[in-house]
Amino acid sequence: MRKAPIILSLMIGLLLVLIFAVISTFLYVAHQQAAKLDMSQIKSMISSYYNTKGVWAGQYVIKQIDQVKSLSQNDTKSILCVTYQYAYPSRPDLSQGSDRRTFLLQYVQNSWQVINMGEHLSC
Repeated sequence: MRKAPIILSLMIGLLLVLIFAVISTFLYVAHQQAAKLDMSQIKSMISSYYNTKGVWAGQYVIKQIDQVKSLSQNDTKSILCVTYQYAYPSRPDLSQGSDRRTFLLQYVQNSWQVINMGEHLSC
């Protein structure tokens, strides 16, 4: 008679361990997939930030991103050196010059976001 409660307790314990393992694996895999950005996503996020939130928002837009170099990266932050051409919003196809600056990307609330733009020639 005493074996039934012991077996039941072991089965409940095993079930809890399995549930924990499945949830942990799911969260790890989801984080790994979300943490990987491809170059087109990076360029789109940087252009959007520069064009709408950066110091030159409304005055210039990014015409073209020529190069992206990683300066530093971990699971939650990435510092990139971006070389780009800029243009007037009224003539986005006509380059007005080029620049190179850092952009800080941070993994916030399950997605990557550009949170800061460095100064002119900051990299």
